[in-house]
Amino acid sequence: MNAASQLETVNFHGDELSVVIGPSGEHLVAMRPICEYLGLQWEAQLKRIRRHEVLKTCVSIMDMQMPGDDQRRGIVCLPLEYLNGWLFGVDASRVKKEIRPKVIEYQRECFQVLHDHFHGGGHARSAMQALGEAIALMEADKRVASLSGMALARWKKIRKEHIKAVEQATRRAQLLLGF
Repeated sequence: MNAASQLETVNFHGDELSVVIGPSGEHLVAMRPICEYLGLQWEAQLKRIRRHEVLKTCVSIMDMQMPGDDQRRGIVCLPLEYLNGWLFGVDASRVKKEIRPKVIEYQRECFQVLHDHFHGGGHARSAMQALGEAIALMEADKRVASLSGMALARWKKIRKEHIKAVEQATRRAQLLLGF
């Protein structure tokens, strides 16, 4: 990593990614660790990136030392905003079995965001509205539970469903707003 770059951690869908803040302030993601985390063959993914008409134009090689490594290396990076497109193209059947549901869920969200973008109009507004509605519904059920003495176990089950809905709406809004 040169003097103008620094290594930071960014939350990406609940996972912590090491990103390089480049000399111009851009966020660059080291791709090999992500491929290893997903159980993908690094060499095959590197070839896929280099063949991709969009991704190949934004690949950076950063001279840096990754955490846990004892030497500096040329690390292949993509801008953080291109990570979504790369991950969207990953074949979920080739990732580690325990990671597969997360990748599939993320890809479903990508399909929904693309649909909303091209067919929904006011996509960010509708995503934020969906988030607000999910939160309001959760709060309403919480009030009903406390007023009617709903069984604690029942409330805990409903609460988990609400939290999942809020988290999904939040991720969808983040994708639309570029977070």
